[in-house]
Amino acid sequence: GKSDADLEKVFSKLYFGENVLYCDAVRGDWDIVLLVQAEDRKAIEEMVKSQVNSLKGIENAEILYSERPWLGTDLESFILNYERIQMMEKAQEEPMDKRNRRRVSAYAVLEIDHTHLIALFTKFYFTDTVVYCDAVDDGNKIVLLLQGQDFDQIRRTVANEVRTQPGVLRVKMLPIMEIIR
Repeated sequence: GKSDADLEKVFSKLYFGENVLYCDAVRGDWDIVLLVQAEDRKAIEEMVKSQVNSLKGIENAEILYSERPWLGTDLESFILNYERIQMMEKAQEEPMDKRNRRRVSAYAVLEIDHTHLIALFTKFYFTDTVVYCDAVDDGNKIVLLLQGQDFDQIRRTVANEVRTQPGVLRVKMLPIMEIIR
């Protein structure tokens, strides 16, 4: 966003935008992170042009296309079964008391050596504090959504389990700020 923009107003418009799955206000190099979904890249570009760039207060928008790397038949099958088990376990859990179990979230944008993509994607996919792991920029970056009890837990995960992995070149942290409850 522009420095003089009413980012709360801009955020609100984006949050309820068509094709927007997630909209997060963040601290760091960016102000807002959107997860949008459309039929193809052209539709995403049109959505960004019409709903994002057209908003008063937007200085710049960057698109990172998310594509899951092909991990091979055995690993894909294992992940599919793992996800099914996770869904069944969550369906049986008692609802959490949000007042006692608040969690904080942050994005980590990793610049990586693309030759390590599959190993890194697999490692981060199964890291406890990682909620989502997306390969972007033709496999040259990975975007992680991390959650923890506090930002110190997320920082420790990044320091001890992310930055130390072979192939991770640079990490940019974007802590998420809660705007709308």
